Amino acid sequence: RAAARRTELTAIVANTRQAIADARYERALALIEQAPETSAELSALHEEAKARLAAAQAVNEATQRARKLLSEGDLKGARDSLSALPSEARDSTTVREVSQAIVAAQAALDAKQRAVEARTTAFDTALKAFEDHLAIGRTDAARAALDTAPDNVDDARLGAARERLERASRQAATRERIATLLAGAAKDTKALRLTSPPQRNAVEKLREVLEIEPDNPEAQAGLKGVIDEIGRAHV
Repeated sequence: RAAARRTELTAIVANTRQAIADARYERALALIEQAPETSAELSALHEEAKARLAAAQAVNEATQRARKLLSEGDLKGARDSLSALPSEARDSTTVREVSQAIVAAQAALDAKQRAVEARTTAFDTALKAFEDHLAIGRTDAARAALDTAPDNVDDARLGAARERLERASRQAATRERIATLLAGAAKDTKALRLTSPPQRNAVEKLREVLEIEPDNPEAQAGLKGVIDEIGRAHV
């Protein structure tokens, strides 16, 4: 009977070693519980299996927590979860896989940040060009510069710039219209087309200027000159 017990114990020791080698620590502990008697070797295996099981559970908990934090975008928390593990535990395949996932997520985040910074730089450059062109009255160039500004960077700023551009464009068109009318009125006055023919005379052009800009001094002086000329013609 003693020989049979020794044979059984030897088999349990061998099977326990194999279970530990296969990372089946709970199985190893169950085998030890079945042993008909204990021994120094079996006690050592028991401690080893318990320690390895605890380490495996710690790795499992840490990697699960790291994966959850990673899915929530908390990369620092995910890294900290793995860093809390003992150095030997961080060499496990599972930990390496999660670590690689964190590195990949960080790289993607960095790339996204660089893209945001690039869009912001492009936006600021476009707005600077817009301001420079608008300051010297080049509304077409200002519009072209504004068209290069990326959307969804600073919508409030972009909207305000577009409103300013539209106002400036309207003002430029008004100035151009006034200049055209004044030039036409000058030609009409020189050709003595003072009040006729309709729509092709100095008075109508000068009055249109004053409707647009009542205080325009050139139109006021031109109209006074026309009135004086008409007065002289009737003397």
